[in-house]
Amino acid sequence: MSYSDAIRAIKDFNLYAFILHDPEEDKEFHDTLRKNFDRLDYITGEKLLFFALVDPPGEWLEHGRKREYYRRLYRYETEELLSPHNQIFSKNPGVTALSIANMLKIPYESLPCIVIFSNFKIKEFVWLRTCSEHLEKQLMELGYIAARSSENKLAYTRITTYARESKDYSYDDYYSYYYQRHDFIMDKIKESNLDLCGGNGIQTLKDRIAKVLSDCLSAVVFNASDDTDIQRIAEENRNNFIENLNNEILKFKEGNRDGIDEESIIFFEELCIQLITSLFNNVSYEIKDGDLVIDKKYLERDSYLMLKTAHTVFNDLKGKNINGESEYDFTASAICFSKVFEKEINLSQVHWIRKKLGIELPSYFNRYQPYKKAIYSKGTSSKKIDFNKKDRWSSRWLPPGMGESRICWEDILKTDVPIGWTKDELNDLNNRWWEIAKMRNKSAHSELIGWEMVEKLIKHFEHMEERQYFKLLSEMKQRFRSG
Repeated sequence: MSYSDAIRAIKDFNLYAFILHDPEEDKEFHDTLRKNFDRLDYITGEKLLFFALVDPPGEWLEHGRKREYYRRLYRYETEELLSPHNQIFSKNPGVTALSIANMLKIPYESLPCIVIFSNFKIKEFVWLRTCSEHLEKQLMELGYIAARSSENKLAYTRITTYARESKDYSYDDYYSYYYQRHDFIMDKIKESNLDLCGGNGIQTLKDRIAKVLSDCLSAVVFNASDDTDIQRIAEENRNNFIENLNNEILKFKEGNRDGIDEESIIFFEELCIQLITSLFNNVSYEIKDGDLVIDKKYLERDSYLMLKTAHTVFNDLKGKNINGESEYDFTASAICFSKVFEKEINLSQVHWIRKKLGIELPSYFNRYQPYKKAIYSKGTSSKKIDFNKKDRWSSRWLPPGMGESRICWEDILKTDVPIGWTKDELNDLNNRWWEIAKMRNKSAHSELIGWEMVEKLIKHFEHMEERQYFKLLSEMKQRFRSG
């Protein structure tokens, strides 16, 4: 089935909603979605198409075959795709959720969420946090918005038809009219009271939504049957995607020989996470939780998934080295290990700074606090570090860079220390924080990274785990999270 065939089959829908969740982390939501899939499909009407990474019940499969878009799609491979005997699944559902959230630039902690867009050809979408209690109400409202936008769609169709017939018609004119309709639908979503779970945002991707979702699923999904075209196509797409990611990472490193700002490094880290989660599905052996360098009970769910993924891929690539020499670039592994440390530090020691600067905890734990300044400047330094920075496109809190946070933290330690830590422990943590930040920054520059640097990162983690630093960081998180 071609991309154009699939797009034509679903062209009559006015709105699309992708439900993204981690089935292992939120089993209640997963069970609710699966159990009510057929009902939700029925009550949301004919103009909203929603989809999710979940195996629908048999009753929906039976009804689905009678839907108009399915009749347009009908091919032998489509019948195979919907067969219960050919379920598509991922190696690790949690890693799949992490990978897709990363590619869509949605914070993992905002899952489950609904990704909403008006056409697969565009780059912009709205996302809303959801839950088992409010999912039905949110989808019903989206179904209403989709149905009411039919009038606008008719006007849009007439305008674009006229434009095509005009001698002055151009590609830019078409997309100008097209985005007018898209903006109309997005405005309706923003006007509706759909933020029932405390999280929303607008994102603009660098590529079309269809391409991004296709890359996501090709990279993390495989099929149980070795003989289907589905698996062959997914494997080809995945290999191309991995090659493109490698090229993008190398290109980025070449262009940043002299320095890199925090916004650019966030983009670079996203590339590395995409690469690691994609490579993870090519590895035959997955590291066991008991063999991880940090006890998972001390980590956030996404930190644990990233550690497990990065450690698995690192072990696999290191094992392929010839005569102990680096045959691969380990940049992505180094970045992902450092991201684990950064996430845990941000929710513990950095929140200790936020509290001292007046952020209300636990109300704004890992959240932006509106109308509140939390600026720190070291001594007479003119540089001011914002510990309550808001993302431009959502209500998400953006922590300072790892190096900036450490400098402020080190300065505050001269007059105060967090509960539960000794001076020696804090000095040791400070040194390792500094070393990890340096290795992360080095990974983002032009030279290739050997496995030795990743081993150094792991040694730092082993030392901190042995001295129970991650336990202490976890206790800080719980205090700030619960009050």
